[in-house]
Amino acid sequence: MSNRLDHSQEGLELRRAVWAGFVKSRYWRIRGRIELHAVLGAFILCGTLLYGGLSIGLLLVQKHLPSPTTQNVFFAAIGLPSLWYVVHPNRGLLRRFWENPWGKLFYSLVAAFTVTLSKVGADQIIRFLTHSNPSLFPSA
Repeated sequence: MSNRLDHSQEGLELRRAVWAGFVKSRYWRIRGRIELHAVLGAFILCGTLLYGGLSIGLLLVQKHLPSPTTQNVFFAAIGLPSLWYVVHPNRGLLRRFWENPWGKLFYSLVAAFTVTLSKVGADQIIRFLTHSNPSLFPSA
């Protein structure tokens, strides 16, 4: 009887060892396949779908877009990782493009366009604030 018990104990320990090895090997293989880009891409996709659903829901139900604060939080939370997600794997290509004279021209035009667009946006916001509440800016 004790011989039989020893075999069952050995079998149990063997099954535990096999299971532990299986779990460990499975975990390490999965961990090796998960890359930061895949996780970040999933985060960006889910966040964009969530924000799109929120926007469509608000348009259909309440007939207005999300508040500017919600949009700013979304752009900060999704925009910066999205920029890194696109730029990081393509650094070599961007560097080679920068070394080309046409690339430098392109970058300078993009910078000028970005500054101009930001200034126009800021002017529109200031104009909206002054027209909606003149007491905020008495000199305007």
